[in-house]
Amino acid sequence: MGLGGAVPTVGPARAGVVRKSQEPHLLRVAAAALRPPLDLVIDTNVVLDWLAFRHPVGAPLEEALTWGQCRWLCTRAMRDELAHVVARESLGCWAVDADAVLAAFDALGVDVDTPPLLCAAERLRCSDPDDQHFVDLAIAQRVHALLTRDRAVLRLASRARGFGVLIATPEVWLRRR
Repeated sequence: MGLGGAVPTVGPARAGVVRKSQEPHLLRVAAAALRPPLDLVIDTNVVLDWLAFRHPVGAPLEEALTWGQCRWLCTRAMRDELAHVVARESLGCWAVDADAVLAAFDALGVDVDTPPLLCAAERLRCSDPDDQHFVDLAIAQRVHALLTRDRAVLRLASRARGFGVLIATPEVWLRRR
């Protein structure tokens, strides 16, 4: 006794003493540890919103990745694209820390090989060729979700559901998660 309303914790998530008000969070963490992580593909604009501009949707996304509830699948080409975008002079007025953005990408992203070209029956053609590699990876890996704000990609959402892939904005994904 003598813990003043606190209970000892068990497991690797936290060692020591936890207040009862923290128990629901710990139960969610424990439950998440029992489920396999949800695979995500995250397009460049969502990554910029989250890591460069600190959009509020980034906090729950980062938490899900950090706690292992989700895995961010990416390719070298996606990292190269992000590096190119954060180096643009047009972002200079926002004082984007390109090194920090790329460090977060490297720390949280799971680099997978570029998928082989999908057969015609599986290929969803994006009207924006710059976004095709996000769509191809999402379909090839049968990820849980492709997070995007790009209209050309979002237009593929209904067809992607046939492959078990949700294409959605981060806000919609968070509500459905």
